[in-house]
Amino acid sequence: MKRMTLGLNLGRVDPSATLFEGTRILAHVEEERFCRVKKAVNRFPIEAIKYCLAQVEGGLDGLAAINIGFDLDRFTLDVPVYYLEEWAKYPDKPAEAARYEIGRLKEKHPDNVRARITAELTAAGLVTGSMPPIHWFNHHYCHALSGHLASPYRDSLGIVADANSEIDTFSVWECRGTRVERIYAKPLPHSLGWLYRAFTLFCGFDAYEGEGMLMGLAPYGKPDPVLAEKVARILPWRTDDEGAFEFDVDAEYVYLGKRWPGNDKLTEKLVATFGEPCPPGTETPSQYYKDLAYAVQERFEETLLRMVDRFVAQTGLRNVTLSGGVFLNCKANGRIWKELDSLEGIYIVPVASDDGIGVGANMAYAVENFSTERSDYALPDVYLGPEFSNADIKRAIDSFSLRRTVRNDAQYKALANTLGLDEAQVRRDLAGDAGHAQLKALAGQHLAGHCSHVEDLATYVAERLAEGKVVAWFQGRMEAGPRALGARSILADPRDMASLYKVNAKVKFRQVWRPFCPSLLDSAKDAYFFKPTQSPFMINTFGTTPLAKDVAPAIVHVDETARPQFLEPSANPLFHDLISAFHSLTGVPIVMNTSMNIKGEPICCTPEDALNFYFLTDADVLAMGNYVLEKN
Repeated sequence: MKRMTLGLNLGRVDPSATLFEGTRILAHVEEERFCRVKKAVNRFPIEAIKYCLAQVEGGLDGLAAINIGFDLDRFTLDVPVYYLEEWAKYPDKPAEAARYEIGRLKEKHPDNVRARITAELTAAGLVTGSMPPIHWFNHHYCHALSGHLASPYRDSLGIVADANSEIDTFSVWECRGTRVERIYAKPLPHSLGWLYRAFTLFCGFDAYEGEGMLMGLAPYGKPDPVLAEKVARILPWRTDDEGAFEFDVDAEYVYLGKRWPGNDKLTEKLVATFGEPCPPGTETPSQYYKDLAYAVQERFEETLLRMVDRFVAQTGLRNVTLSGGVFLNCKANGRIWKELDSLEGIYIVPVASDDGIGVGANMAYAVENFSTERSDYALPDVYLGPEFSNADIKRAIDSFSLRRTVRNDAQYKALANTLGLDEAQVRRDLAGDAGHAQLKALAGQHLAGHCSHVEDLATYVAERLAEGKVVAWFQGRMEAGPRALGARSILADPRDMASLYKVNAKVKFRQVWRPFCPSLLDSAKDAYFFKPTQSPFMINTFGTTPLAKDVAPAIVHVDETARPQFLEPSANPLFHDLISAFHSLTGVPIVMNTSMNIKGEPICCTPEDALNFYFLTDADVLAMGNYVLEKN
């Protein structure tokens, strides 16, 4: 009996592939990591699929099934009927909505999905026999199942919230063993995800990356009763017929109203209410937008908090599992845990957005075909991507070719500094073939003169961090999901606020006000955080203690919280050794940790990606396997 299954996210954003053997996850990777385009918008995850199939004997022929986390049958009747009803209710919907709806119905039609998968796999030369069967499952069911079965709980209250699924935007599930049953659903147009995205765009941020920026901006705002009242109009609260808490979203502000001529992604009603939007790309939005971000985040958090509280009381389930893209909002997650004393546990699946829907789709297939035993399912870690041996890394160093695409002026300067050249000369050289060849040769000379092989890597890197160096840390299998967890990380000393400024300005090339996160020994969490619980995936926030603020100020956000990774020795032994060595040197069991990527680019996947990162930023050290590169 074949036991390998391939789960796919074929959505417009974050296409990905997930490989299971029976009930056990073997691999999960996002297409963006291979194509090097952030979010890989509108791409088919062919390279991610190739990576997964390379681990299957017989390749595609070895699969029991390909699994999709959308109920495609609903797009032949239920969803078209909903769209027609929506047009009747909102006759002023813009033409963009019709184009979106027609495109979505075509994209999700079962015949078209089958044809697309078959055509893409055939074009890639992966089809050598017959195609495996393709199965599909309800979107929110897949999210809820991944949240519950990946968690440590036998029984849990599953909450799913995202922009939209087939039709639902918010759902609640009673999860017992492997049985996950829906007990509540809120359909379109009441989408918390789309509401948050509308304000993300209004405040000048990107639609797909910017939600985290809006969340990070909110603590810089102040309470404003006028703004709070306006936001409450768009996200009103009420009680249902039985007196239970309910929310709605006035979608005419969000996406169903007439579009604003200045930006067709915003509605006229939103702009009329809140004024001129912040220009896209603004480095630091003005206090007005900070106050607006505060008001939106506050109402958003309170809505989620009250909904969770409602269903904890209704079901008696004291462990909550959260999934769907809305729960990438770690501030909301932290508030739920902090304020609901009725909870015994909280778990947020690390691949909470549609990036991870293939995990839930494979789990749905496994429950039906392989096992209904709860103990057979787990997600012990997210180190599920490519890894490279020391020999692979040495070959990459010896054959390195500097890329020619440079994103911003600071990268030209970083490259010039590294190679000891004039910045204007670097610009000229990168523009021509001969100049690029010369830069490539100089980069090779730098690598030859600055590369060493280090046996005690943890101690060596801990010493560099304690000296104030910024270290790019490239080790083991790449992480799945949006967080760096000690495989593709940028590390710095949390004791010095200069670490925060340097990494933002000269390594990540992003706004200086954006916070960074701590990775720390799990055994030390009680000393540095209030009411800590398990947090292995850096997707929850906790209040910081006076000790944290005193000895590790660079990881404390302006609202005195942080989004930590609590690291057990078994989860990542080498990274744990590094933090332990830093602890021995400094007395602080914490390192500042952020993802190894430049703003606007995906996390580094290969040694070649990491080497380009080293040359095109002001990172001081790159540790790949046992090889260490260090700038003067």
